[in-house]
Amino acid sequence: MKLVQSGKPRTKELVITIDNTSGGSNSLVDEARMNTKFAVESVNLMQVQDGLWKTRWGTQYYGQELPANPDGASEYVKSDGTTELIVVSNGVVYKSTDGGTWSSVSGASFTAGVQCYFLQISGYLYINYYW
Repeated sequence: MKLVQSGKPRTKELVITIDNTSGGSNSLVDEARMNTKFAVESVNLMQVQDGLWKTRWGTQYYGQELPANPDGASEYVKSDGTTELIVVSNGVVYKSTDGGTWSSVSGASFTAGVQCYFLQISGYLYINYYW
């Protein structure tokens, strides 16, 4: 604990330093009852090993919402470095390039409601499903 003297005589300010939040973040316990090893809030931070905090990785949004629940989805990286998100939904294959709008892909149809699995090898994306 450190006492800091302010500009006025006889006025003391109590400064409490919490430098150990090895317990992670905890929002389930009332802040007044929480042990000092917990962080009350961690915005854009995540705790990694041994109580170390690091910046949370970013997020990326791809395209608009699909009209039906997807039966499978995968990221496909093309040879020019652009990224496409491929989704099978309601038996139709859709793609969104670098977060753009969805467009249907012709030449393939699947059974709606059956889980699809994806595998990219070199420049090819293989889509398989079991039923």
